[in-house]
Amino acid sequence: MSQVRTTIKNIISLGASNAINAVLGIILIMYLARYFGPEGFGIYGFAYAFAQILSFSVEFGIYYIIIRDVARDKSRAMEYIWSASIIKIPLMIIVFIFIVGIVKLMNISPEKEILIYIISFSLFLTHFSQTFRGIFNAFEKMEYTALTTIIPSIIFVLLSLWVIFSEYTLFESKIIPIALALVFTGIINVLLSAFICFKKLVKFNLRVKINLKFLKYLLKESFPLELQIIIALIYIQSFIIFLSVYSGDAATGIFKASHGLIVQLIAIPALTAFALYPIMSKLFVTSENDLKMIIKKATKFLFIICFFITIIGFVFADKIIIFVYGADYLESVLIFQILIFAFLIHGTFYVVSYSILAINRQKYQTINAFITCVFAIVLNFLLIPIYGVIGVAISMLLSFICNNLIYIYFSNRYVLKIKISEIRNLIKPFMLIIVIGIVTIATFFYLLNFNLFIAGVASTVFYFVSVHFTKIISNEDIEIMKSMIKK
Repeated sequence: MSQVRTTIKNIISLGASNAINAVLGIILIMYLARYFGPEGFGIYGFAYAFAQILSFSVEFGIYYIIIRDVARDKSRAMEYIWSASIIKIPLMIIVFIFIVGIVKLMNISPEKEILIYIISFSLFLTHFSQTFRGIFNAFEKMEYTALTTIIPSIIFVLLSLWVIFSEYTLFESKIIPIALALVFTGIINVLLSAFICFKKLVKFNLRVKINLKFLKYLLKESFPLELQIIIALIYIQSFIIFLSVYSGDAATGIFKASHGLIVQLIAIPALTAFALYPIMSKLFVTSENDLKMIIKKATKFLFIICFFITIIGFVFADKIIIFVYGADYLESVLIFQILIFAFLIHGTFYVVSYSILAINRQKYQTINAFITCVFAIVLNFLLIPIYGVIGVAISMLLSFICNNLIYIYFSNRYVLKIKISEIRNLIKPFMLIIVIGIVTIATFFYLLNFNLFIAGVASTVFYFVSVHFTKIISNEDIEIMKSMIKK
């Protein structure tokens, strides 16, 4: 299979799995939010956020190193699997003891305490399965990544819906049974991922020699990524934790509702960046010019898609929130309208952020994460006590802008190296898309006087037809992308 067909297959596979997961996620959020209510949903969000920050050190950033290195030399796949396991299993034990110690020092309810323990263990299982997914992605067999994402998601949703409709409780809690469903799903995830990996891609071998030098290399390469991921998690989840502390569980539930939808939307640009990451890693070695070109073209493509989604999200925010969560979450409408612009910024430059990792400059991801984390925490201190849930939405938007501006700076310095004379040509298509978007909104509201369905279809057709006829994405762009992916 040619590289172009492989990449298209990977994008379709990840796209289909992300679309299914997004639908499943929205269905689940819809039922959980209504079942728990704003306060219960806030408790669940707090426990998950806290557990995610503390448990992610088990991953240690190895996942991305596996994709990058094994994509360049697939014969060493088994060596990376064993090495990752040797590192992760002891870390699980150490980190869990640390989590118990931290939680015991906190003044939280028994329900929250139990939830943090259960969710942490489920996340350990997810991080362990990431080793196998790294192999899938390095071999560019992302249909296996899709499969091991969809099947556990379906199982978790079905178990959760059973808990909801049966109104099953444990320790007088509605939330703990849902958390236990996460653990069961995590076990299925590990077993399924390992089975596919050894059945389809890598020959299982107990005799692989693992030396201390290689373990040191893996730790050295992944440590900056681990720092970056933990810091990024701290600043992302700090919004929820700060809000819970300052404004209570009900406000946290209101924010979590809008944020949950944004997380589902982010999967759309993420799949493109993820499918291109192994290719960018190889192009860094073989053709730096092609690497520059693929980043530019992919970023332009993502902006077109993300900007359209942003328009739809902003205009229909109230209808989306009421449909998904019900009238109890009406306060989430403005939050969603603010966060949809955070999605636009983050989604557009997703490939740019991956380019830093593809060129072995992961330490700059750590620097970016640290700067953004400090910036976010300062904003949280300033805005949340005064503006509450609105303040946290504004803080997140400004933090995402800061994060992506830094990514653009580092990518331009080490990869793109755009000259001042080129900036005008790069900005022109982005400005043209914005103009098309404004006209699209005007078209929608004009046709809304006649019929909602006609207005929606006509404005969508107008947007993408305008993009086509203005040659923002030309046939030449498509051919260039194909030729680069072939290499």
